[in-house]
Amino acid sequence: MTGNDLGAIMTDQEMSDALDVWEKKKESFSVPQNDIERVRLHYEGVAVWSNKHLTVTKILSFFMFPITILLFLRRKQIPFQKKADAVITCPNKSFLLKNEDIPDQLTERYASFEHVFEDRPLKNRIFQLRLDKKGIALALRIAFKYPFKPLIYYSVLLHLAQVYTIIQKYGPKAIITTQTEQDYTSSVVTQYCEMMGVKYICVQHGEYCYNPSMAYVRFSEYYAWNKETVEILELTNTKIPYANIYTPSRLRKTCQKYPERSYFLKYYLSSSDDMEEIGKIRDALAKFASQGFACAVRCHPRGYTGRDLEKVFSNTGIAVEESRDKSIAASISDCDYVVAYRSTVLSEAVANEMPIVIDDITHDIKILQRVHDINLSRADCLLSELMDRVLR
Repeated sequence: MTGNDLGAIMTDQEMSDALDVWEKKKESFSVPQNDIERVRLHYEGVAVWSNKHLTVTKILSFFMFPITILLFLRRKQIPFQKKADAVITCPNKSFLLKNEDIPDQLTERYASFEHVFEDRPLKNRIFQLRLDKKGIALALRIAFKYPFKPLIYYSVLLHLAQVYTIIQKYGPKAIITTQTEQDYTSSVVTQYCEMMGVKYICVQHGEYCYNPSMAYVRFSEYYAWNKETVEILELTNTKIPYANIYTPSRLRKTCQKYPERSYFLKYYLSSSDDMEEIGKIRDALAKFASQGFACAVRCHPRGYTGRDLEKVFSNTGIAVEESRDKSIAASISDCDYVVAYRSTVLSEAVANEMPIVIDDITHDIKILQRVHDINLSRADCLLSELMDRVLR
């Protein structure tokens, strides 16, 4: 599915301001009575958490809605490709669920899986997509109910067309997605799939925090890593009594510390770290390096590369590790402390009984408390405490 590019890069202050707005705004919301109302409230949460809903985009959505319906109504059929019990898809190819991370409950239920991801931009695929009258009627219901929210009903129209295309090509019993908790069309997509006799199932991809962009969402089924994730979703008024708990491969105990480790600590960058923040991280780690503690930073696969960071860390004694050069398991096994601000790597280290350290030097720890960060209570210590503990 096409996501709404949520989780936009935000500073700690922007996150705090957004939460202030959300807490005040949600007081005026009533309990949603159906999936259409869920989509509207979910959209409000997304709008608070992301600044990408620009006026020009809304205007374009208003005019493109009827044009796209006419395109979808053309009689050309979608050719059937192959039968699959379940189709696995997602907003971003890097989030595509790997076979080893498919919950056992699903592999036991469905005999065959097809991984589907479309590389071309959606605007280039509109001419190939189709949608039946049920889907168009559902999108029109939303347009009539919320005529001044064109982004909602146009996004729903496009996402329903993507689902319809998948159903026509593969005839699945289920569509399994990841990273779509933050897609405000998901509740209506779920409703449409169920109308078509198909389950719309979401599997957790990464560690989540309290986040308005996941508010009120519904799926046919949901697979969470732990009960804390379910509790966090419930804080956003997402009621998921149907949630299933499972352990993905990354959170299984698969490694242990090397007897001879190369680094005292290794810092795991996130995709949202900017150069100013990375400069602060360098300065903090340089204090350890200057006293003989071997340190490294690991690039995020969707963030800066080693080449980008060469100048930042040159002449510091801090090594730069590319994500493609070493697996996470090998990486965390080769250091005494796994350090990050917010990262799934912290959870992977915890699963392997390795000490983790939360960075409270370059980021505001109060934000982690406010968003109910799972790893705060699991940490061996904060980075400032580690400094006090080992530096002279």
